Amino acid sequence: MRVFLIVAFLFTFFNSVYANSKLKESHDDNKVKYINLTKGIENLIKETDPFVNIGVYIQNAKTEEVVFSKNSNRYFVPASVTKYLPSIVALNELGSEHSFLTELFVDIIDSSKDIPTADLYVKFNGNPNLTINDLYLLLRSIPKGKYTFRNVYLDDTMYELPFYPDTTMIEDLELCYSAPISPLMLNKNSVKFRITPSEYNNDAATVFQHNHDFYNFIEAEVESLQNCDTKNSLERNKHKNGYKITGCINTNDKPKKMCLAVDSPIEYTSKVVTNILKQQRVKYTGDVLLAKTPGYATNVSQHKSKNLEYLLTSGMQLSDNFIMNAIFLNISADPDTKSWKDAGKNLCASLSKILDLDLNDIKLEDGAGMGRNLITPKQVSNILISSYNTKIKPALFRILPVAGKSGTIEQRMFMLKPGTIVRAKTGTSSTVTSLAGYLTIGNNDYVIVVMINSIAKQRQAYVDLIDKIYEFASFELS
Repeated sequence: MRVFLIVAFLFTFFNSVYANSKLKESHDDNKVKYINLTKGIENLIKETDPFVNIGVYIQNAKTEEVVFSKNSNRYFVPASVTKYLPSIVALNELGSEHSFLTELFVDIIDSSKDIPTADLYVKFNGNPNLTINDLYLLLRSIPKGKYTFRNVYLDDTMYELPFYPDTTMIEDLELCYSAPISPLMLNKNSVKFRITPSEYNNDAATVFQHNHDFYNFIEAEVESLQNCDTKNSLERNKHKNGYKITGCINTNDKPKKMCLAVDSPIEYTSKVVTNILKQQRVKYTGDVLLAKTPGYATNVSQHKSKNLEYLLTSGMQLSDNFIMNAIFLNISADPDTKSWKDAGKNLCASLSKILDLDLNDIKLEDGAGMGRNLITPKQVSNILISSYNTKIKPALFRILPVAGKSGTIEQRMFMLKPGTIVRAKTGTSSTVTSLAGYLTIGNNDYVIVVMINSIAKQRQAYVDLIDKIYEFASFELS
């Protein structure tokens, strides 16, 4: 018996020594690997610009082990990396299958006659993808001959905020990516049009505006010329309820596609609704006004948007500012305040609660990355790692661009180690380039956050630097 116990003890002892030696060997291998990674990334930064304002943070998503850190607690403007924040909150609070409804209600105000008199309500609930055609089909479902309508009310009371974040640049207000955000949203509150030159010199160019029948937004006096100065060929100026386009276009040019933001979602939507009802011969004796839908009104029809995951895929893969800011306000706007900044604070509070993180010192002015938002690389990494360990991970991975395959990184990182996958969100502005996301190597996932601010020139060199960091990590972490 004593011999057996001694043998058992020796077996256990040597097994433990062997296991510890293997663990130490693995740890030493990782240590060498991380030293090589650190030297390599520092060399890449030095070769590109030794004085660059850069923050880098790399962690193992499963173990949360920090693999590399440089300026990770410094605050950076993240640009469109911001889009992670409303996406994560929306997926958690609403779910990937959530849809936004646009609803029709009827409120009977006089039932004493054979045909009751009623008010018609169109309730807008924040669908950022609602089109004029969607609204046309919804209004076509109004019961014919069943009511005599008095007023038509547009319900935009879901939230009442200024149309733009405080930091929106005045020169951006006319452009589609800065279109006004409101519960009243049609065609992303912007108008697309096309200018086609004539083949004959001095002839007028043809201007085609989408949905012209419902809202006449563009007037144009554009001349087709054989020698038009293309640098200063077209000008736009405010005119009535839209814009007047003047200037010239070369006779041999391809059609020029343009997109401009509407000034007022209220005026825009009111005119569209008025013209749709006119086309559909729906008569009403009063006006198109704004009002909250009474709780006792009868729902007669509704339009359902595509699901949240579809919308977020557009927001993340195409970096759609309009969709992301609309969702941001939908989940964060406080009915008792009138500030985008308060919405930002609310979103950070929700994110802190969902992920059990302290994120209250993040500065968030919008949900798309157009404002002067401030966040550290470490905070971004903590958000991504915490989200990785929640129920939304599959949906989050599906909505992200994939290097070499889709979205804003479709044409990037072709030198990744074969078999590795990068799912990440870009951030880009005149002085910013960033990339934050997940690097998958076999069964391991890493979070890599790279943020560069204060770019003066040669932007591509800094974009290439970010790609090289991801590519280098794909080999060193294998």
